[in-house]
Amino acid sequence: MEKKPILETRHLILRRFIPDDAESLQKYAGNKEISRMVAQLPNPYSLESAYEWIEKHEEKFENEDSFPFAITDKTSGEFMGSIELFCDKKNNSASLGYWMGIPFWNRGFCTEAAQAMIDFGFEQKGFHRIWAKYWSINSASGRIMEKCGMRKEGVMLEAEFRDGEFRDMIYYAILRREWEQKK
Repeated sequence: MEKKPILETRHLILRRFIPDDAESLQKYAGNKEISRMVAQLPNPYSLESAYEWIEKHEEKFENEDSFPFAITDKTSGEFMGSIELFCDKKNNSASLGYWMGIPFWNRGFCTEAAQAMIDFGFEQKGFHRIWAKYWSINSASGRIMEKCGMRKEGVMLEAEFRDGEFRDMIYYAILRREWEQKK
């Protein structure tokens, strides 16, 4: 049986989701401010949706379609947010997506988790390129990407419609060779 990956950083443990995470997941992901920033999160976000989403993870890992991890506090084990690499097998690349519960904002945790996932993607999964995107209203996400060594690749003007408005989408990426030089 394959060992299930757990990523450990200075302050965090990134681990597979478990059903016990559903209530905290629903509480944080269900916050309107979080869904305003994250395209994949509907609002309202029900407890049933949280359980259903967690249930799909084993198949995603098994098929290597994506690698979703719960972000948890290393000391207390408290659930803090979610981070995931979405695989593009044809192009040996992955896109990075993440969000943190509001109580954990502006403390460096998301940057720490993002760097761990980038390292995981290059070291353990052998990707050639990892990219990420964010809506222009969420500049904090761009700062996280920059701190992780990603560079801005471009802007798609009014690329997505959400909450009654068209939003610009900003793209960042890092290549394996750039990551190796940074290490």
